[in-house]
Amino acid sequence: MPMKNVQNASKESVLKRLNRTLRTDCYITPFDIIARRLVRLRPAARRELLVLCDEALACPRLRTRDAVRVASAKVMVALLPDSLKTIESWLKKKEPRSVFEVHFSFFCYLDEVSASSRSDSLRTSVLKLVEGYLRTTRSDAAQAAWMAGDLLGDHWDLSESLSVLLELAGGAQHAAGRTGGVHGLEEAFGRCKREDVCREIRNALERASKIDPCREVRLAAKIALDRITSSKPP
Repeated sequence: MPMKNVQNASKESVLKRLNRTLRTDCYITPFDIIARRLVRLRPAARRELLVLCDEALACPRLRTRDAVRVASAKVMVALLPDSLKTIESWLKKKEPRSVFEVHFSFFCYLDEVSASSRSDSLRTSVLKLVEGYLRTTRSDAAQAAWMAGDLLGDHWDLSESLSVLLELAGGAQHAAGRTGGVHGLEEAFGRCKREDVCREIRNALERASKIDPCREVRLAAKIALDRITSSKPP
């Protein structure tokens, strides 16, 4: 389906092509089922689906439809590593505001790389992608930065992501990224088993609550600190 046809396509026609190719409703079908079905396709068919999803998201009218956006993001993540450059390109887009909804949708599924990928290089690439996003983003539109922090704190292997979150909570360039890092640390605290690690997270949140130059970040860190203090004994 050429770009000009995607621009003129309806939500139903895009979803119909995805669903027909993968023989399932891509909007509601679990990620792992979609990933298994993609593996069975010929390389040419996989490339066609990547182009279809990319072009559907590029159409403002289509990407604001939840079903199209979620299905497209899910399929694109399931197409990793072939889709890595395309996803990276999307995460660099900062306007219009609706692209942040696409970012949020990607972050809802990129954790699958940590859970299922046997490729160390792919996990490293995706981790760096999310880290880079939080390090530079100026906006938490559509709660995309929040979701990126949630991905790293609640869904990624903490042996890989915790050091990233500790650095971002104090060192991201803008408040949105630091707030995302703070949220990630709060989620990570609930998963950590070692007291020394819990103490490190607590200390990082305390620093952010006192010395971050942005009131919004200080408040977020204080709230997170209050929550984790009430959830676990000191």
